[in-house]
Amino acid sequence: MRRPTSAAAQQEVPAEPAGPLVPEALASWEEQFTRWIAEARASGADPNDIGDREWGTDRLDHALEAYYVPAARGARVIELGPGSGRLTRHLIGIVEHLTLLDLSDLVCTWIDEYLSGRDNYEVHRITGADAPMVPTNSANAVFAHGVIEHLDPDQIYWFFREFHRILVPGGRVVFNFDNATSQGGLEHLANSSGPRWRSVFRFHAPAAIVALAGASGFEARVDEFPDRIAFGLLTRR
Repeated sequence: MRRPTSAAAQQEVPAEPAGPLVPEALASWEEQFTRWIAEARASGADPNDIGDREWGTDRLDHALEAYYVPAARGARVIELGPGSGRLTRHLIGIVEHLTLLDLSDLVCTWIDEYLSGRDNYEVHRITGADAPMVPTNSANAVFAHGVIEHLDPDQIYWFFREFHRILVPGGRVVFNFDNATSQGGLEHLANSSGPRWRSVFRFHAPAAIVALAGASGFEARVDEFPDRIAFGLLTRR
């Protein structure tokens, strides 16, 4: 694995391929989650403590206090892409109900084990940008941390459409993404890609995120920072 040189980009990215450009060579996050789980079991730690140390530049610590926890208290929440549970573990004790959606069988199995003993959650595997098992107008908030930064605009649009269906009027969507217009974002783009290979991250201009949200029935604002991370804050009309 090749590690970016920028201090603002700590997540690992694939090594540069020797052959022709591979258009979609996304990293296997399952490999990293499995390693965290194995290391934590060997030491008696929480795997998400390891994850926070390795992926600590994604502003989760800031977002918990500023966005996620206030919107989650006593609410019915959807989390898209929980991964190993870095955000999930902060939500499960304060929500009324938590619905977890992920593309990965490994993640769905792990998160069910991780939350063993809790009775206020459910886990579903999805196969695209829709979640037909989730009823219309059934959630107060949707969170996606570390997810939108791996999606192209068309995928984001259809997820936004689905979030609009799922949320009650006035419901919130909160997510981070890689900012294509900040200095840190541009450094991250350069350090995580090359002339013959793509970054595993997708970089979006804040105005594009706002436009996609508006086309999907949301009022939107973006909170920007000098580093690579920005946050989309959407409210369902």
